[in-house]
Amino acid sequence: MKINIKSALTLLVTVVLIYLVIRKVGVENLLETLAGTDLRFVAVSVILTPVLLLVSVFKWQILLRAQGITVSVWRLFLLYLVGRFFSQFLPSNVGGDVVRTYELKNDTDDLAGAAASVFMERFTGFVTLVLMTLFVFVTNIALLKNLVLAGTLLSALLAMTVIVWLIVDDRPLQFLLQYLKGQVFQKYLTKLKKLHRSVQCYKHQKKAITWAMLWSVVFYAGAAIGLYVNTRAFHSPVPFWGLVVILPILMLVAMMPITFNGIGLQEWAYVLLFTWLGLPASVGLSVILLSRAKNTLTAVAGGIIYPAIKSKNPQTQQNQVVLSGDLKIDV
Repeated sequence: MKINIKSALTLLVTVVLIYLVIRKVGVENLLETLAGTDLRFVAVSVILTPVLLLVSVFKWQILLRAQGITVSVWRLFLLYLVGRFFSQFLPSNVGGDVVRTYELKNDTDDLAGAAASVFMERFTGFVTLVLMTLFVFVTNIALLKNLVLAGTLLSALLAMTVIVWLIVDDRPLQFLLQYLKGQVFQKYLTKLKKLHRSVQCYKHQKKAITWAMLWSVVFYAGAAIGLYVNTRAFHSPVPFWGLVVILPILMLVAMMPITFNGIGLQEWAYVLLFTWLGLPASVGLSVILLSRAKNTLTAVAGGIIYPAIKSKNPQTQQNQVVLSGDLKIDV
């Protein structure tokens, strides 16, 4: 019953936000904007998508090497595509990262190390994004007047603080191990302990973490260019530096588990922030629709190649792993 109530509320919020967005933009305005699409910029935008995925793959490979795990860039790229498929089409965002972890286990016997690399690949990007967003809000205080945006920033800062605490401090996990004595609890806590130990290894891998953070900056720089290209497909001129300012906010909002796959919430954020820049609301909605179309194509590609990848690694997966979730970003 609780799950049904939660799903119903999520669906309600999704539908309400979609309605508000359409009411704000207007169907005629949206169709007019889409009719004027510059396909040259759409083509460039499509090309940029695998480039940005490669940036994430390079970061992931660095974090794997810090665990003593060597996997080719091509193999990791394919796994990333497969992860996109499961993240896009499963009800929960956690699916993509879990699949990446299990398929990576076929390349190494270290499941905890594989899971830790996936977690840190996401988390270093999350930390970079939160810091960028904080800078944007500090330099644009007026944005804090919007309670949803302010709440998003506060939630992200709190989540980042708690995760860092859980990584560096053993006491929370030791508390759980001490007081949750049941066999079922102990089974999962033992696996969580192995994951925690692997993640903690990164405390001594400062070089790897530094490079991971730098690759995150490169990713967000590429994402800013991608946002500019997406916007140019529907409007000219475009304030590039204005887009740079709103990009981290858009990405942070995309992570909030308020609606199904961010549908409605992201559209609302794009319309709100694009009009804040002085751009038509229809352009903001068109840009996020283009991003969703590209992400769907990427996910479909991952779904197509997954059987081939899995057939090469028929090893049966019987273990389970706990991950923090997929920090999904539209590019």
